[in-house]
Amino acid sequence: AAIIDAVAVAGQVALDYLPLARGKQQDFGWERPVDLTLPIRADAALLREALANLVHNAIQYSGRGSRITLSAARVNDHALLVVEDDGPGIPDSEREKVFARFYRSVDNTEPGSGLGLAISREMAARFGGKVTLRDATQGRGLRAEVEFDLAEMAGPDA
Repeated sequence: AAIIDAVAVAGQVALDYLPLARGKQQDFGWERPVDLTLPIRADAALLREALANLVHNAIQYSGRGSRITLSAARVNDHALLVVEDDGPGIPDSEREKVFARFYRSVDNTEPGSGLGLAISREMAARFGGKVTLRDATQGRGLRAEVEFDLAEMAGPDA
């Protein structure tokens, strides 16, 4: 796979989903350090799809007036892309299950096939990345972390 800038891809996803979040009166933010680039070896279209699924889930399940943040950061030699919301969250006991195709939690009344997380994880895994679900840092909601090894931007023989 080519070396792409994960920040640029994430920024495009943020732009794509801003109108949807606005339509639900959600506060959707895109945060990254100025001048940050995160070179990773992946397919831009697949990464975009993986992130889009996570962002779309957050918008769909968080309800009106919630806050959703897509962020990018460099952590040691890793690229970290995070989608965090202050919606209902997913209990610990269900976090592995939601990665199964077509899994939907029992009290889920929103339309959709429940495929988003499975697809995101498969796409990330194809390029050595991983998707992890955690509690959101502000105490409620969900934090989905997508992590990749950074690629070397160095010389032609890299």
